[in-house]
Amino acid sequence: LERKIINNKVNLGIGCGGEYYQMILDPQNMKSKTILLQQTWLELISKKSNKDNKNKTFEQLLIDLIKQSRNEGGYNNTNQANQTNQANQANQANQKYFYLGNLQVTLLNQVKIPGTLYQLKKFAIISNKDVDISEKDFIDKQLGNGQILALSLDDYALNSDKKYTNLHVVFNIEPM
Repeated sequence: LERKIINNKVNLGIGCGGEYYQMILDPQNMKSKTILLQQTWLELISKKSNKDNKNKTFEQLLIDLIKQSRNEGGYNNTNQANQTNQANQANQANQKYFYLGNLQVTLLNQVKIPGTLYQLKKFAIISNKDVDISEKDFIDKQLGNGQILALSLDDYALNSDKKYTNLHVVFNIEPM
């Protein structure tokens, strides 16, 4: 076994779990780091579901994507103080947000669905006033690039007890 010290960048390909990861190693004088190779939850679910999706209608597929977004977590904690902290942290972390009237719309998560032309975005809808909302309030809004295929709100009323809800949006990121 020969040991060599490499001073230049090296391209390295690693196969793991049926996936191929391309890495560029750049030697630095620092402590070692552990790198975990894993797929996102949507990539894993997408691969598992691809066979099932052939038997589903387009509407069923969109509903499944919305359900997966809801199960992903994020802004669903029931502790009100924690909800406010999450909203503040989202804004402080330079997450994209804008206002629609009195509603603050903050992008929490976005992911391209592997093997499809779909993108899923999850937004927090926040209000300090009592307001009733519905999906139609967001249909014609510029929430992302591409055509909106489906959207769903977790709750339809915001008030002093419930100042936020989640909005889940599925986009077609290629022109139809």
